[in-house]
Amino acid sequence: LAALAEADGDALKAEADAADAAGDAATREAKDASAREHYEAAITSLQQYRDDGGGAVLEAYRKIAELYGKSRDALNAVINVAAALEYSGSDPDLLKKRDSYYYSV
Repeated sequence: LAALAEADGDALKAEADAADAAGDAATREAKDASAREHYEAAITSLQQYRDDGGGAVLEAYRKIAELYGKSRDALNAVINVAAALEYSGSDPDLLKKRDSYYYSV
């Protein structure tokens, strides 16, 4: 379910980015809002998996952080990367994401 919601959000985000490149801020905002709904559905699904004791907690935190990043919510992305780093403090991908999201905050 999370993957489907993310794919739908990615398609809308691509349209938002195209509108932004064309200088159409109103369309970008509308498409971003629509994409955000899909990302939030995917985040909710992954949080439920994580909270119900799913086996891949590190990957759930990683994916949740990515989804927050896609929805332009850098603060929640940082929070979830920090939680993931509690499980794997030397993961190079997580360290890179942490730096990127911190820069965005």
